[in-house]
Amino acid sequence: MNQISILKNRQQRRRKIARTHTAFTPQEPAQAQASQVRRLPNFLGQAALLEWLGQSPIAFHRVYVDIAGGVLPALWLSSAMSRVARAHASAFEDNGDFVFAMSAADCEMETGITRAQQAGCRRHLIGRGLLSEQAEQRKTIVYRLHLDRIARGLLQQAGLLAQQLEQIDAAAANTGLARHIA
Repeated sequence: MNQISILKNRQQRRRKIARTHTAFTPQEPAQAQASQVRRLPNFLGQAALLEWLGQSPIAFHRVYVDIAGGVLPALWLSSAMSRVARAHASAFEDNGDFVFAMSAADCEMETGITRAQQAGCRRHLIGRGLLSEQAEQRKTIVYRLHLDRIARGLLQQAGLLAQQLEQIDAAAANTGLARHIA
């Protein structure tokens, strides 16, 4: 039995722990069902683990870093773009801009970006012409995402990649590598 009995002093407890803890060996299915499931003694640790497993991962496209000018603005932009994908047609204006409201608390829960970092991200995106905001005192901020400018940035990045690939292809053709690859 792997239970630790109450021993008189620290040295006895340490010796007992060292003897009772052995390397993990897989059990047969019948043994696994018969053995009891042991709970972790730290309920806070269990809660933290369940909280972590219950959250969705944070990810964004790398190209947003180039368009937005940094990792945090790219993460904020990615969060806004995920709202675009789920939006109803009425959320778009005639010129193609996407209008939405997002509180700082919602953004922090979604992305992990703090309120101060969010303000910096917004300033950065506004400076690049990708975002506009309409803020009133004690109200949720309404954002206008300029999708045409974001699309132009994506196309520009794709154009740079296409030029690089064309140069690589031309260099390969000049050196005769193209014959070996084909």
